[in-house]
Amino acid sequence: MTVNLVYVTTHGVAHATDSLIVDLNMKPVHAESGKAKIFAIPRFQGAISWHGTAAFPGGWRAMKWIESEVASYKGNSPDELAGIMAENLTQVFWANTGVVLSERGMGLHFTFYEKVDNLNIPELIWITNFNSITALGQYKPDQGPRFVAQRQTFHTFTKQSDFEHHARDSYRKVVANYLSLLGPLVYQNGDILLTSLSAGMVEQALLNLLVRKELRSNDPLENFGRRALYRAEIAALTQRVFSSPEKVGVGTPCFNLIIPPEGPMFTDTREIPGLPEVH
Repeated sequence: MTVNLVYVTTHGVAHATDSLIVDLNMKPVHAESGKAKIFAIPRFQGAISWHGTAAFPGGWRAMKWIESEVASYKGNSPDELAGIMAENLTQVFWANTGVVLSERGMGLHFTFYEKVDNLNIPELIWITNFNSITALGQYKPDQGPRFVAQRQTFHTFTKQSDFEHHARDSYRKVVANYLSLLGPLVYQNGDILLTSLSAGMVEQALLNLLVRKELRSNDPLENFGRRALYRAEIAALTQRVFSSPEKVGVGTPCFNLIIPPEGPMFTDTREIPGLPEVH
């Protein structure tokens, strides 16, 4: 399991994840843990963060696969790239699981910016084969296995499911207005119960530090990035302190990636795959 948080705001976008990799028996895979589950894509001013299945026997690894898919795509359409990844993931899962899936699902948050008139507007596409969530916050994969790629921002606050229209300029401007007036849009996947625990905590912590004039930064985008990171770290701490060892699926270090509408991406944490080094 993974915690995967994305804040889509009028100031920019922030991703955060934990870094623990476990096998099907919930045993930590130490050789592959400790790395970010975020891949930066500077040419789209975007990134992909993921949760769920990390590997299959035979050598398939989620992070290496994402890196390969992004590198091999030579076009300039995020929608096209997301569609290709959904098709290819369907083939990967079919080859490794067949029609019967047992908790073998995966979800990817793919964020990027689009220019509409003079606006840089963020979008999030969810690439997934999950189709429902249990009362305990656990994902249930499609029995296909069929992955889909759908834009989420307009749908999140309108609940309209005419996804094929959500790339139109008129829809994108509505998203920009929403983010400016009412945002942010927050996406939390992986262990939903664990990520929900800290939603109120982080806002109270920020308010207290603001009143005491102890905030590290007054930059709103930096603070959204730290909100996401804080919530991932709280989820990991909660499992470390309270969960049975054989049930721990979230662990530190946690990572974040902060993406402004223009200019260099940055992080509060260690290296993020795909992010150019700053010299």
